[in-house]
Amino acid sequence: RLETFTLVAGPGITPEVAATWVQWPNAGALPGPEAVRTGRPVYSRTRAEYVARDPALAAVADQLGIEAEATLPLVAGDRTLGILSFIFPAPHALGP
Repeated sequence: RLETFTLVAGPGITPEVAATWVQWPNAGALPGPEAVRTGRPVYSRTRAEYVARDPALAAVADQLGIEAEATLPLVAGDRTLGILSFIFPAPHALGP
């Protein structure tokens, strides 16, 4: 089981913001843990959807400028190797 996430790249976010996300646990309300747990993409089409996961995510949305977000699990065979997240600066029609 993937215990922690480590930021490999953060194009489009400042080094200061990236530094706060260098490593974080695979737990809690963030979309990454859900994508790893379910093996399915997690979409937040609006900031309100993103923050509805946990009110503490309002600060994350402010810090990263999240108005929509998609998190995709990276799966090889039966192993989840990580996630790929896309952050959008405006509400976005995502997913099925």
